[in-house]
Amino acid sequence: MAISQNRYAAELVDRDGNVWKFDDIGCMVRYTRDHGLEPRSQTYFVMDYQSQHWLNAAHALYVRSEEIPSPMSGGIVAFENEAKAEEFSHSVHGAVLTFEGLWNTKQ
Repeated sequence: MAISQNRYAAELVDRDGNVWKFDDIGCMVRYTRDHGLEPRSQTYFVMDYQSQHWLNAAHALYVRSEEIPSPMSGGIVAFENEAKAEEFSHSVHGAVLTFEGLWNTKQ
């Protein structure tokens, strides 16, 4: 998939080294669920919303809100640290999630 806006991008790398790119973190979560992939069995990367640098998704924090205009309406962005995630979550009336929490949210 073409990445239309870097700040929302995500990437999945499976055990065989195949790479899937997503222009919305929510799409990566849906793809993983739809294909019966275990979240901890793959490697995931997400783009930090502010710095636009790749992060290991397992170590990122996420903000989920209907007010986030992500390309495919997933409404999820990633941050490298908790303070930035908390600050942003207040501005969009969102919730801060861990990697584990991301998989437990309804998409």
